[in-house]
Amino acid sequence: MNEDLQPSTSSGTISVTGTLASGDRILSVKSCIDGIGWNEQCRERLGVFVNIIHATTTHAYSLSKFIFLCAHQDDGKFDVAS
Repeated sequence: MNEDLQPSTSSGTISVTGTLASGDRILSVKSCIDGIGWNEQCRERLGVFVNIIHATTTHAYSLSKFIFLCAHQDDGKFDVAS
């Protein structure tokens, strides 16, 4: 991804965070789709990022559902609040 890209919003504000994972930089940007100006390179990377987040969220919810169902099966009086 090109680090020289500038936000194309009229106000020029954009929220960016970055972390390192396995030698790759993961960049998280909070902006509306107009904030990238429909830049093809950014839009493609955004699609990849959204797919990763969707898969991660789906797995996290599935895991919590599995844990709940196992606990409920082991103890019918399972306290949901705990």
